Amino acid sequence: MRLGDLFPTWSLELEQSEILVSRIEIDSRHCESGVVFFALPGTHDDGSRFVEDALNRGADFVVGVEGQVVSGERIVSLPRGQIWEALAEASYRIVGDPQRELQLVGVTGTNGKTSVVTFVTSLLRHLERDAASIGTLTNVRTTPAAPELARTLRAYLSEWNPAPVRPVVSLEVSSHALVQHRVDSLRFDVGIFTNLSRDHLDYHGTMENYLDAKAQLFQDGRSRHAIVWDAGEWSSKIVATADCPVTTVDHRSVSNLDAQVGSLRFSWRQLDVVAPLTGAYNAINLVLAMEACVQLGEDPARVAVAASHVEPVPGRCEVVAVDPSGVLPIVVVDYAHTPDGLATTLGNLREIHDGRIITVFGCGGDRDSGKRSLMGEIASRLSDVVFVTNDNPRTEDPNEIARQIKTGMKSDLEVYTVLDRREAIRDALALAAPGDLVLIAGKGHEKTQFIGTTVLDFDDVQIANELLKEKLC
Repeated sequence: MRLGDLFPTWSLELEQSEILVSRIEIDSRHCESGVVFFALPGTHDDGSRFVEDALNRGADFVVGVEGQVVSGERIVSLPRGQIWEALAEASYRIVGDPQRELQLVGVTGTNGKTSVVTFVTSLLRHLERDAASIGTLTNVRTTPAAPELARTLRAYLSEWNPAPVRPVVSLEVSSHALVQHRVDSLRFDVGIFTNLSRDHLDYHGTMENYLDAKAQLFQDGRSRHAIVWDAGEWSSKIVATADCPVTTVDHRSVSNLDAQVGSLRFSWRQLDVVAPLTGAYNAINLVLAMEACVQLGEDPARVAVAASHVEPVPGRCEVVAVDPSGVLPIVVVDYAHTPDGLATTLGNLREIHDGRIITVFGCGGDRDSGKRSLMGEIASRLSDVVFVTNDNPRTEDPNEIARQIKTGMKSDLEVYTVLDRREAIRDALALAAPGDLVLIAGKGHEKTQFIGTTVLDFDDVQIANELLKEKLC
């Protein structure tokens, strides 16, 4: 594509307009001939530092921020507030604007995003629609940067084309992605709000700022229709500020609920729904996904039948072991890494499990430290025994993280501090008696652990299975 066609409203020199480009990059290490490099401003680092590297690697053109790069033969500078919009527009234009041939579902909220996008995709596939999801399970970032996201949408469309009905891609849309303009230029057929609770205050500062970030998904024409889980003040503000039609869903949408380990039964739109999922909150996530399918044109009765085929989401109340012989404890792995997430998971497990609950968890380092004591209080209130361990301590002192967690705990609780996460899981399983439930919380689907600047292989589900086999020996 000609640079002049990629940036049709820019006043480029004639020689610049004729430059042929084929890809957008924001990482200089990926630059080569045919690349336009965007030198983005950053919180911890700045793209302007890598302009020379990008050009040396063969980049044909650079877009940077005024005052940080100097315009020249192959460099143009924009006001700081315009570079993100330019990046989004260019990223989709250079791959042929694939969203025109897709239906898009965007899901935002503190908890539940991964489950909802996974359920939407699973339901639609069982309804014989081409569908895919983008989010935590498939990316390092919950929502990829605009160039990667645009290329992914184009790749999916290439796999499906020609499709008799427009394919559907469901995206997790994080608050960071909205603030950092990663989904600018996208228009969602359905936008979904799951909930809001404390998280990322190290980035947003206040809950109000956090809410404002989430609310952007439903403003300025970004969504054609909104589906909102109506759970109080935060969701009411989402509804009040949305500029599109809104469907609200609440507990009345999930009636006659029977939740067991590995099984949900409830009524939705006067239809019986049976799904192989654990936890009442998964009924909420599933209903949000089913409502999205209806908005995309699917028949509710067929959607209800398809719900029986949804697959549990890896690391989301994932049941690792239920031993029919009763020798082993029940083991559940969950991604709960926020106060609300941990309270919801433990609360749901309390409702369906009569025996002891032994919880293994920690809190991430270099993140919002204010939630640590809150999570300690929740774990101590809803568990019988707690093992405080490492999550991803990163560059913080693991002992200090554990100390902060324990400041919120009851003094009479049986608490163990075992920072080695594998050993903490081993000790919890050794302590567990038949009929107990061991919850391993915080990392869920993750396959790595960040300790200092080292990245280690670490999979809670795999390790739990290995240690359960040891327990049988």
